[in-house]
Amino acid sequence: SGVTNVLADKLSRFLRHQDFSDWQIDRHWFQESQLAVGHSFTLDGASDPCGNNAHTSRFCSLVDRFQDRSVCGERVWCNPDYDDIYSYLQHFLFCYQSQPTTTSGVFVVPKWVEKPWWKFMKQAKVLYYFGEGTSLFTSPDWHNMSRPDGTYSFDNARKNRGFTRWPVLIVYFPPVLSRSHKEGSISGCPTDGKVARKLQGLPTLSGDPVRDTILLSRMPQGVVCRMHRY
Repeated sequence: SGVTNVLADKLSRFLRHQDFSDWQIDRHWFQESQLAVGHSFTLDGASDPCGNNAHTSRFCSLVDRFQDRSVCGERVWCNPDYDDIYSYLQHFLFCYQSQPTTTSGVFVVPKWVEKPWWKFMKQAKVLYYFGEGTSLFTSPDWHNMSRPDGTYSFDNARKNRGFTRWPVLIVYFPPVLSRSHKEGSISGCPTDGKVARKLQGLPTLSGDPVRDTILLSRMPQGVVCRMHRY
């Protein structure tokens, strides 16, 4: 198709440069998140152009931007560039509000309540909370991937980024319950009643920095916490 040809042309012209935003969360937490929400994800919203750091077979990247495509009806997984969280969440919520019964999203975000994008956290369910000093992410091994011309190879060599300098959350925007479905089910997702009830009991963010700071301050720091246990 024309779209496929355009994307292939963009990929053929792409030269890889050092990308300091390429931090991939450990796949264990991606898989745990799928179990927590009771369904698989259909789209990774923030990957490199070759999909080396994607957790799903379908993904968005610099050559096929998340913000430029409809994600209505998608079950999104997204660990966005922390310098561009605002536009990721703004676009997702536009699509989410357009088709709320079939669209959902899980986002990996830092606990930066002072940022303008934090207002978009309103009604987000907290799946996991990771205290400051948790080992979560890998990034490309740029040193061993460098080329003489200043670009980098597309190898998938990665190295651990060590301990985080701030708390990190995995939050969930679940699909809205449809009246046409049984009570206790989630529309558009193969989620059983037990999972649905568990999600209803999760801590919910307000999008207000003060209120959310109080909520999150009750969580133990320095350890990974599965929030539905609280």
